[in-house]
Amino acid sequence: MAGSKLIKFLLYQVKFIILVSVFFILITALAAFINACLLASHLLWELVTHQWFIEKVEFHFIEVIERFLTAIALLMLATGLYELFVQPLAIAIPFKVTSFHELKSNLQQFASKSTTRINW
Repeated sequence: MAGSKLIKFLLYQVKFIILVSVFFILITALAAFINACLLASHLLWELVTHQWFIEKVEFHFIEVIERFLTAIALLMLATGLYELFVQPLAIAIPFKVTSFHELKSNLQQFASKSTTRINW
């Protein structure tokens, strides 16, 4: 009986390990958002100062969009893990996750939609 209480206690403490991973994923998402904003501002500055004659503009715009989408996917992953293992959040419906399979399918749908929308 003492062994089962120990196992329950250890399994309950797993949520704190998940909290550490969610924290670092959120820090990574914040860094990705900052990186995407800096890249976008640099691109806009180059376009304005060079009178819109920068080579491979489409490639740079796609790169900026890709960085923002990566940051959003990281944010979705962090909120999904938090909801699954710690407690539910009062957030928008697309971020609601009730199972790990649902989290994976949401990320896959997000990735497939984001790659098919960009038609240069």
